[in-house]
Amino acid sequence: RPSINGRNEKIVVILLSACTWWACDKGDDGAPSSIVLTGGSGDQTIYADETSVNGGQGIAFEAAEAWYAEVSEVETESKKQAEGCALPKLEHKEMKTLPIEQLTSFLREARDSGVFEMYYVELATGFRRGQLLGLKWEDIDFEHGNLRVKRQIARIDGEVVEAPLKTKNAYRTLPLAGDTVDVLKQQKKKVGSSPWVFPSPTGGPISPDSLLHQVLKRAGLPRVRFHDLRHTFATTALQNGVDVKTVSSMLGHFDAGFTLRTYTHATRQKQDEATQTMGSFMEQVM
Repeated sequence: RPSINGRNEKIVVILLSACTWWACDKGDDGAPSSIVLTGGSGDQTIYADETSVNGGQGIAFEAAEAWYAEVSEVETESKKQAEGCALPKLEHKEMKTLPIEQLTSFLREARDSGVFEMYYVELATGFRRGQLLGLKWEDIDFEHGNLRVKRQIARIDGEVVEAPLKTKNAYRTLPLAGDTVDVLKQQKKKVGSSPWVFPSPTGGPISPDSLLHQVLKRAGLPRVRFHDLRHTFATTALQNGVDVKTVSSMLGHFDAGFTLRTYTHATRQKQDEATQTMGSFMEQVM
C-alpha cells in the first residue's frame, strides 16, 4: 500500500473490511476524484472533498492518489517494454446448442441414466456449472416457487470448495416454473438428508461433465460442453419470445447488451420474424 504524502489536505478514509470491490474515478487531470465502494448495502461513492471515517481497517484518499501515480508509471514502462511484441491470438470456443429434437433424446437418456433432474434444472435455468453444483436445499423456497443463487463450487489448488460468486449480478433470486418445482421435489426424495441438491455418491457436490458426455454418447448426440447447456437455455428463451433484458437477468449478466451480443444468432431469427410480421401488416394496409 503506498504511503500517504505530507500535504495538508482533507483525507477520506474508507472502511474496506466490509467491501467486496472498490475503484477510483479519475478527474480531468487524471488523478482520482472519487472512490466507488461496493458492499452488501450497494454502491457508495465518496468524493475527494468529503471526510468519511467509518473506523476499522481503512485507506486514505491520498493513498489512492499515490497508488494511481505509481501504477501509471509502471503501466507506461510496461508499454515501452511490450512494443514490438506479438500478442497471442485468443481462441474462442464455438458455441453449440441442442435443438428441440435433440433435447428430447437427451432428457430421455438422462432419465434412464438417473441424472434427469440435474440436467432438467440446468436447461430450465441456464446456470453456470459451479452455480448449479453449489445449490443447497436451503436456497429453494418450495412454497413461493423460487430459488436463490448464493454460491458456486470451484476447484482451488486441486481442492473442490465453496466459493463466492464472481460478480454482484450473479447473486439473484429466480422464479421457478411449476414443472421445475416438481422435478426438484423428486430430487429431494432421492437424496434424502444431503444438504446439496445434486450430491455425489460420497456426499459432496457431483461433477456433471463426465456424466454429460456419457449421456450424449448413449443418446447418439454430438459432444457438447456443459456450458453449452447454458447457451441452449438462453437461445431457446430468446427464440421463444423472452425479451433480452429478462434473459440477461436470469443468466446473471452485468449488462443486457452483453447478452444481446453473445446471442446475436437467436435475436436475428426474431428480427426476421418481426420483418415478416410487419411485411404482412403493410400488405393489409395497402
